[in-house]
Amino acid sequence: MLPPPPGAPPVPFASAWTRRAGAVALAAVWLPGAALPVPEDVLASLHPEEAAFARDLRGFRQPEWVGGRLALRGALAALGAPPPPPLLPLPGGGPSLPSGVAGSITHKRRIAVGAARLGPGTLGIDLEDLDRPRPGVEGRALTPGERAALPPDPEARWRSVLRTFAVKEAVYKALHPLVDRYIGFDEVEVSWSAGAEVRMLSPDLRPYPVTARALDGGGFLALVEWGGPAGP
Repeated sequence: MLPPPPGAPPVPFASAWTRRAGAVALAAVWLPGAALPVPEDVLASLHPEEAAFARDLRGFRQPEWVGGRLALRGALAALGAPPPPPLLPLPGGGPSLPSGVAGSITHKRRIAVGAARLGPGTLGIDLEDLDRPRPGVEGRALTPGERAALPPDPEARWRSVLRTFAVKEAVYKALHPLVDRYIGFDEVEVSWSAGAEVRMLSPDLRPYPVTARALDGGGFLALVEWGGPAGP
């Protein structure tokens, strides 16, 4: 995602950027990039129940979890929403949110991103680094149709694989609260023209049409939205 200004190293747990994508606010927080304990002054900026939960986490999980909550709170603040109750994890892994708020979190070692929107529906986001090709992703995450549409150039092919993978990860986050089950990579197919088009291959996913966007910036940040039940 967006790099720090030249000569200014990222400050762990400080705001990296805030942006809007339509009705969705996105906020990013720098992470230390190491499995270091989160300082107490940073934990004190969380809700007390979040801080208590975070103190029991170990390794990379603690800074990444804390950064994700700070990022999601930053996105909610950008919308003008009041401070939320504790954003503790649901059984499926996503953050618990108050009624009338949709949100999602993603992170890598150096940055966490939160997305939030007011109103019905759900959100899913996923951030992927363009660091190095990982050959196993293509065979594991893409359908035969998606693989057939990939460009032959190796670099362009990897970028296409990664953006499709990111959208599928974001689809899972957006739809898991609705279907309450694991969603396999072969249950969703993504095609690209002017943007991302998502087709649900499993019958129980088809009632949940989503819109998807892939936002560039040092990697791929995929944003997937389900707008809520259709009207009468």
